[in-house]
Amino acid sequence: MEIPAIIKRTGRDLLNFVYPPFCILCDQYLEEGDDLICFNCLSNLDWLPFAYCPDRNCNMIVPSDLEGCPVDGHKGIHLKFIRALGNFNQYAGDNIGEPYSMLIHELKYNHKHSVARILGSILGRIIDIEPHFKDYEAFIPTPLHSTRRRERGYNQSELIADVLSKSTGKPVLKGLVRRKRHTKSQTTLSRLERKKNISGAFEVTDKTKVQGRSLLLVDDVYTTGSTLNEIALVLNDAGASKIAGVTLAIAMNLSIIPEDKV
Repeated sequence: MEIPAIIKRTGRDLLNFVYPPFCILCDQYLEEGDDLICFNCLSNLDWLPFAYCPDRNCNMIVPSDLEGCPVDGHKGIHLKFIRALGNFNQYAGDNIGEPYSMLIHELKYNHKHSVARILGSILGRIIDIEPHFKDYEAFIPTPLHSTRRRERGYNQSELIADVLSKSTGKPVLKGLVRRKRHTKSQTTLSRLERKKNISGAFEVTDKTKVQGRSLLLVDDVYTTGSTLNEIALVLNDAGASKIAGVTLAIAMNLSIIPEDKV
């Protein structure tokens, strides 16, 4: 039996009284209609106006009327471009800190699924209007190994992909790429260590669903690019036409990555 709206509303009001909802960025009380992030913080988030070259030694802007980086010859790069909503390292003042970093942490480790819905819906509108997305047919979320999936209880990339699919009408191809071995967390690894850690970790489960298709890889943040480039490699080897990446954020300041050990 469906619960009457008045009872739902009363229950929500009581919950808000006992556990007042506060913005996860600035700790201010959330107004009616706000969800997880207050209107002021959401309004002050910086949106990146362009896609970027996926080669972190280049970082050239990729205008929306181009299919990829205007500079040729990027060795070992298997993505056409990376389109992120914001800068992972954006500093928004002492009272907020680095909002994208904080939001993605909440999504990834604290079950704040609303982050995927809020930021993913904005990224979805960008995908809808930028010309270089028009030929891309579907989203592929970055897979988690089954062990990590059980530990976390969900895959944040799938949550983002589901929102993007709802916004754009493009389907999500879950399970098409599988993480075949468990890898260490990339967080504390250097660029070289990340590349070695992720090498050979993925496989395509059905090549017939890849051949000749243009596909968008989905992840929460693009740092060195090791993970998405490794997935793009196996998709290209399986016969994909072209691959690009879409993420909630990109680390524009790579000083956050540990130095390679000599």
